[in-house]
Amino acid sequence: MRSLAVTEQASLLESISGQITNKFPSLLLPPSTTSEHFALMELKAGVGGDEATLFVSDLLRMYGRLGELNGWQVEVISKEQTDSGKGTRNATLEVRGEGAYDMLRWESGVHRVQRIPETEKSGRLHTSTAAIVVSGNNFNLSFVLFN
Repeated sequence: MRSLAVTEQASLLESISGQITNKFPSLLLPPSTTSEHFALMELKAGVGGDEATLFVSDLLRMYGRLGELNGWQVEVISKEQTDSGKGTRNATLEVRGEGAYDMLRWESGVHRVQRIPETEKSGRLHTSTAAIVVSGNNFNLSFVLFN
């Protein structure tokens, strides 16, 4: 009888532990009201000259790959490149997919990078910035408003 109780206790503890780990957090947080929204991202080069435009190009590539990994549709709405064609002065992305806005809304703000840039010949450390603005919208609402 004792061994049966010990076995049942272990099974119950495992079940409760699994529910606390998996189910309990979702009960604490209300469901997201913005999970259906798509994200519009605007990226602009800031301080740092040519290196800042290279940083924006890197960020643009990074967010494109993030979209691919999450199964989102990422479309470049507008993009202004530098005269050399290597850097990007500013760009606007539209990211569509489940949870895109919920994840990307925290990316708004100024991003900073410190590195030895491609444009530097003597190997000095350079600081560059880029500004990112993320806004969300529901596709159905925008369709009604603009059509």
